[in-house]
This record gives sequence, C-alpha cells and structure tokens, in this order.
Amino acid sequence: MGQQPDDDGGSKRGLTTATDDKSVSNASITDEDDANSGGYGRRSYLKLAGVATAGTALATLHGSATETDLSRAIVVDGSGTEMETEYEFSVTKAVADVDGIENTDDSIDGATVAGTVDGSRNAYMFSGTIEQFYVSGPADVRFGDDLDALVPDRLRSLSIDADSRLTYRFTTTGEISKTSTADGTERETDHTLILQGDDGNWTAFGCTSDDYADTFHFEGDIVEFCPLEGTHTVTLDGTSMTPYELVGEEPPQPDDGSQQDGGDQTEQDGSTDDGTQQDDSTDDGAGQDGTDDSTDDGTDDSQQDPVEHGDYLGGGGDRYPNTVAASAADYTVATESELQGAFGSAGSGDTVYVTADIEITETHAVPAGVTLASDRGIEGSDGARLHTSADSFPVLEAGDGVRVTGLTVQGPVEEFEVRQGYPVSTGVRVAGTNVEIDNCRLRGFSHASVEVQNHDTHVHHCDIRRNARDGLGYGVVIGSGHPTIEHCTFNYNRHSVATASGDGSFTIDGCWFGPDSLGLVIDHHGPNSDAEMYVRNVTVEATHKVDHPEFEEGGRESTAIGIRGSTSPGRLEVENSWFYDPEPEPTGEFGEAINFAQSADSWEAVNTTIQNCHFGDSEPDGSIGHPR
Repeated sequence: MGQQPDDDGGSKRGLTTATDDKSVSNASITDEDDANSGGYGRRSYLKLAGVATAGTALATLHGSATETDLSRAIVVDGSGTEMETEYEFSVTKAVADVDGIENTDDSIDGATVAGTVDGSRNAYMFSGTIEQFYVSGPADVRFGDDLDALVPDRLRSLSIDADSRLTYRFTTTGEISKTSTADGTERETDHTLILQGDDGNWTAFGCTSDDYADTFHFEGDIVEFCPLEGTHTVTLDGTSMTPYELVGEEPPQPDDGSQQDGGDQTEQDGSTDDGTQQDDSTDDGAGQDGTDDSTDDGTDDSQQDPVEHGDYLGGGGDRYPNTVAASAADYTVATESELQGAFGSAGSGDTVYVTADIEITETHAVPAGVTLASDRGIEGSDGARLHTSADSFPVLEAGDGVRVTGLTVQGPVEEFEVRQGYPVSTGVRVAGTNVEIDNCRLRGFSHASVEVQNHDTHVHHCDIRRNARDGLGYGVVIGSGHPTIEHCTFNYNRHSVATASGDGSFTIDGCWFGPDSLGLVIDHHGPNSDAEMYVRNVTVEATHKVDHPEFEEGGRESTAIGIRGSTSPGRLEVENSWFYDPEPEPTGEFGEAINFAQSADSWEAVNTTIQNCHFGDSEPDGSIGHPR
C-alpha cells in the first residue's frame, strides 16, 4: 500500500488519503445510529477507494458517544469476501475488544487499533470520538451504539462472581462454552459441566468462590439461573446485575424463601410407596444384579444375597472386601454441623466417619486426600445415609485424592418426572483428580448421582438408580476425562452412563444394567469427538422403556448403547457383553441393542468393534456378560 505522511513528517505504512485514491473499491463505512455523526447520517455510506496497493483514510469521523465507558462499537467485517482488508483507527478515549468475538490478526496500542481481516470479522467497543480511520480492501466498516444490531450473531458473555463458595447452574437457548475465570486465567481443576438437553437448550453446572469468578460465552438467551438468592452477582455482556435481574424476575418477599421443594420425601424414603410398579414389576433383576441392599425402603429395589447367585459383588454391600471400619476414623460425625466441622479440620490422609443418617441442606466439599466413609457391608449395614429433600445443589463435592465409600447418598427423586426449567440436584460432583467412589448406594437425583470431570475417576461396586428426571437423570455423567466404572449395578435411570459432550470417554467393565430404562442406557451425546469408549463384560437387560403416564416414550423399544453423533476419530469397543435385546444393528432408528444416530454401512465405518457378544434373553456362557 501507499505511504501517508504523519503529522511529524513520518509515514504510515499502507495508508493513503481519500484524495489520493484513484479507483473505487467495494469497501463502505456505515453509521447505524439515528443521529448524525460528524455529517454521516443513519445508513449513509461513504464508498472508499482502494485496491491491494492503495488505501483510504477517513479522518475525524465523530461518533455521538463521549462517555468514558465503552458505549459505542466498530465492526470491520470481511466475512463476505476472501480478499484481505487492512485497517487502522484511533479514538480520543479508550478502545477494547468485544467480549464474545475472537478478533484475529489485530493489535491494540493505547487508543489505536491496527489489524487485518481476511474472510473474518473483528469488532471493538470504544468511547469518545473516532479521530481517524484508514482502511484498504473490500471489508465493510460499521459503527454505532447498538452492538446487537451490528453483530446479531455474536457470542454473549456471562460471568458469575461470589464472595464465598457458590454452586450454580444456568440454562440458555444456545450453545455454552467455558472461557476462563473472569481475570482470564485457567484453573488447574475445572469444576464445570456443560451439556445439551433433549429440548435443545444448554445447561452449565459449576462452582466458584471468592478466589475467582467464572466466565462463559453462549448463544441465544438465558432462560434460567440458579440460585437466585444470595450475595453473588452476575455480569451479562459487561453489565453487572443480580440473578433476579438476569432472569427478569422480582425477588420474593422475605417470608417466601422456603427451600423445601421436595417436602419430606427423603425423610420418608424408608416407607414411601413411590410408584414402584414402574421400577420393580419386572423382578428388578434380583437374580442378576446381586446387590445386598436388604433395607426395607418400601420398594423392590432390595436385592437377594449374592451368595445365591454366584460370587458377583457388583453394587457392593455384604462381602465387599475393602470396607472401612469405624475404628479407622479420625473424625466421627452424626449431624450436618459435625460433618462441616470435620471437613474444616481434616487433612490429607484423615478419615471422616458418618455414624448416623444426616439431612443435608447445602453442598459439602470433601477436602483433598480425605476419606469420607460409613459402614455399608459391615454386619449387614447399608451405611449411613446423606439425604436431601432439596433439588438444587450437589450433596458432596470431591477434591483431589478423595475417597467416598460405604455411604448411601440420596436425593428427592423417586419416580420419573417431567420438570424442565427447574432446579436440579447431584449426589457427588467430582471436582478433583484421582477420586474414588466405591461401595455406595447413590439414588434419587434429578441431574446425576455422580458427575465426573476428570480422567482418573474410579467409580466401582456402587448401586446407582432412580435418577429419573426427563431431559437429565444420569447415573454417572461425564463432562470430560475418562473415568473407569466397574462392577456397579444400575436401574431406573434416564441414562445410566452418559457423556455430556463429545469430549467425554469411559471404560465400563463388569456392570449390570437392569430392566427398567427411561432412555438410552449408555449414551454418548456427541457430536464428533476423540472419545475412547470401552464396554466390557456387561449385561443390559432393558429392551423397552418404562411405561409411565408422564413419559411420552414409555413402552417403546429401548437401546442399550446409543451414539448420538460420531465416534470419529475416537472409537467404541464392545466385547464379552450380554444384551437382552436380540437385534444388533449398526444404523437406523434407536431401538436396537447398539445403534448410531448417524448413517453407516458397517461397524467399521463408525470406528466400532463388537466381539464375543450375545444378543437375546437366553443366558450365554459365563464368560459373556457381567460376572456371575
């Protein structure tokens, strides 16, 4: 490009004055404001001259905003062409990138911006007036006060900041992506899970504290945020507000603050007749799952002793070899306040032992390296029960090196329910690395019994069931990483094991999945991913979905393993497993034992290997299916 003299007699590379241009280009500058700005009215265009080696200068193009905040926007849009456009401009006060747009090939030096667009778009917010603007190339330049009108498809941003530890959830109509903490740094351990529901909406689950704030980008609108009460603040597209303002609701009067959305259901779990004709009219696989939960909780979920059905210890309980005795306790607790106090004092290597059922009213973070234990499987005990009637937070959050063992962790859900746009609950959220969850009963959560975020999580010898909310309802849900799930028993979950995105992987080995299904038993959500999925030595009894009056798909054929997306370039390996469904198919509608949403002519086409598996309810050789 040509050279333009600076005021000090120097030259500015690639810029010429408008009077120097001899040819007309496609570039245009548009002011989107109603008011005139330096002589350029609404939707007036200044056609700029310039080709590859010639440019244009627009001097003293004044905007109407003179505030010190960044209230006006400039967009340099070259997305309609593959030709390169160079630009440079200065403002009288301040300029910054637009949150939600990833600018490329640009730099900001004080109040001056220089950059290049090549089939792309860069955008900025500024204050004051535009002193000068030089552009060479066919890109359109737009400026105005209404950023949404200038860039209607931009990503929006939401930051969540709290003065103490906060577990949160929000739902949007478009895709959500985690960017960083609010200060732009990445935490070593991320506590965030992002998933898409069947209704097309996206939900993010996370945890933050006074040490950091979480920032997200998203498309569309926010339809829900939880919790609304509290001292935390949210920042939407740069504007700070309360959670109530975020969702357009008025705060309730002080006497409306009840958190008991579930009544006394969990207090009465030992006697409620919770519609078990749905869960248990099929014998619930007592002869197969072999769990030993002999407690009379009013359902048929209690299983026969595994001694009668071989040596299978799936689901834990009696004869589980790695129980923790009360004598190993460093802290013994029987109330929620004692539990909280123990977690405040315990250090790595300590054991906190629960000796009585405890109603939980808030999330409790298990410190790094601590074992939280009870006596499930010792002298016929089912273990102490941590239970909640609230449906809006995780019961436990496990840090690095935590072990949770020998407990019952229970939420308020007992049978299938349709509650879109409602707070959700989780049993154990795995926030750290090297976490072990074993010999536990986990049930009754609208989101998930176990939420996994890390590669080395180990869930084994647990009984996991009745996570039965429409759209969510997971036994184990994997946001990222590659957990190992072994010798567990599952039943009456929407998805017993599920990945929340294409990044989640898993190894499932030696597990039993019962006859009562509310959806895909094992679900890989997609889209295309590097997921590595291994399913070995499992039995899946479900062939049809539970018939429930509120369940539109009730009674329809179920699918044992469903891939909603592609395994490419990852893979799925299924071996030595028993599926009661007699129809193995690689493609088509969901309903067969193993299926894909995408089309394929063969298993190889979808990076899938299936070997030594049995299809149908006739019992195969003992080497196929769960150990028995």
